[in-house]
Amino acid sequence: MRDAHSLPFLATILPTNPIHPKSPPERNEWVAEMNDEIRKMAREEDAILVDLHAAFLREGDLTALLVDHVHPNDRGYAIITEEFFEAITQPRL
Repeated sequence: MRDAHSLPFLATILPTNPIHPKSPPERNEWVAEMNDEIRKMAREEDAILVDLHAAFLREGDLTALLVDHVHPNDRGYAIITEEFFEAITQPRL
């Protein structure tokens, strides 16, 4: 990205639907661990972090944001859009 004179954006992994049978509790534990690594990598690489995981968790009810165990519904996609828009349009300090 830098060689192309572009600014890298790095997004975290979305949480899974905690009540879906294809989504055991260990899955969201793994997602949280991987997102810690993604946040660390964003800092190390000076990339813009788009913390979709945190944005979904702020909503409270994950079941209201997903159509199945991993795919967002319209509200989930709206959150993703809002988070990327904010990351892209905010001044870089």
